Amino acid sequence: MSDRPAPSEAPLEDRRWGLIRDVLVFQAKMVLEGLRDVLLPIATLVAGAAGLALGGERPERGFHAVLRAAARFDVWLNLFGPVGKRGRVAHLAPDSEGVDRYFHALEALIVEQHEKGALTRSARQTIDGWLDRLQRASRPRG
Repeated sequence: MSDRPAPSEAPLEDRRWGLIRDVLVFQAKMVLEGLRDVLLPIATLVAGAAGLALGGERPERGFHAVLRAAARFDVWLNLFGPVGKRGRVAHLAPDSEGVDRYFHALEALIVEQHEKGALTRSARQTIDGWLDRLQRASRPRG
């Protein structure tokens, strides 16, 4: 069980910062997936051509190795997996086998720096105030 409150129980400020983190993690994962999408077609073409030219009795070996590596990358990336039942990225655990472990370490570093005062409280309050104004402005007027 997590010691974090359910999103509906957490203060609005914490839920906002949780959303900011969730969006940034997802966007970073999308960049990594995009790099895979650029490199994978090239790697499969090279592996296929090399297999045809140099593959001997098992010309498909290199091509299939590239596909296995791509499948392992997808598991490591876990693009949609960390979104928990509550709709939040709830599993940025340090014991993760994938990329989430690195995001957890980065988040822990940012929290640590904030607690030491390196990430100023006034900056966070300024951003929170801006988010409050943005939310009020976007509400329907009645």
